[in-house]
Amino acid sequence: MIVLTVFLAAQTAMALRCGNLFVEPGVSSAEILASCGEPNSKEVLSTGGRSGAIKERWTYGPKSGYYYLLYFKAGVLEKVASKKK
Repeated sequence: MIVLTVFLAAQTAMALRCGNLFVEPGVSSAEILASCGEPNSKEVLSTGGRSGAIKERWTYGPKSGYYYLLYFKAGVLEKVASKKK
């Protein structure tokens, strides 16, 4: 029980929430932009080649001591990573 509580507390510390939106894979970049506002930075990682699917990384923060790195493919969030300030 104690291990589960510690694990859940760590997960909560790394979660990004903007208003009522819980930022998680599958959310569109338009939804995140509307709820979270402009990120601190946007970086195009690849232009997609033949598939045309642009990959981007957006950075938000610091918020609650963390920077949040959001990875998008074709305008849909694929992954959220966080790093301590």
